[in-house]
Amino acid sequence: MLDLRVTSAPIVPAILAALVVGLAAGVTVQSRRRLVVPMGVLTVVGVGVSALLTRVLDIGVVTGTGLAAVSIGVLGRLVAQRLDAPSMVLVVPASFGLLPGLTIFRGLYELVAEGSDSGLLTFQSGLSTLLSAGGVLLAIATGTVLGEFLAAPWDRHMRGSKRPRTDQVPL
Repeated sequence: MLDLRVTSAPIVPAILAALVVGLAAGVTVQSRRRLVVPMGVLTVVGVGVSALLTRVLDIGVVTGTGLAAVSIGVLGRLVAQRLDAPSMVLVVPASFGLLPGLTIFRGLYELVAEGSDSGLLTFQSGLSTLLSAGGVLLAIATGTVLGEFLAAPWDRHMRGSKRPRTDQVPL
């Protein structure tokens, strides 16, 4: 059986790959030059937190990814305020390092794997893997939004008292 578990990769290449993914995401979404490096750093932070939670503290993949997404959301909003940019411009590309592309591939591979004596068990395993990848995707989406929501009270402190809030619509 082909072993494509994300958690089995060595940590140093995984962190370096996260940096490359974050920098490439910044270029891909055609972000301003001064935001590309912070995107790479946020991606490294997210992947590092996820790796710490899943490998060292033995937390589940979905929960660890969700908590890593919360950290990306919080830090992304704070950094975006400092750089005078919308937070989603940093947070969305920074979450690319957490996406479960390899898990989806593994689940599809298990669905169509031939040559095993227990074809039904392979199908169920593939379906389970795909559902786990869906859980990770939901954890990323909800975690980044929750992180931004948690960081919202610090907006005034990051902007200073001189600048008015632009994210509120006057009634």
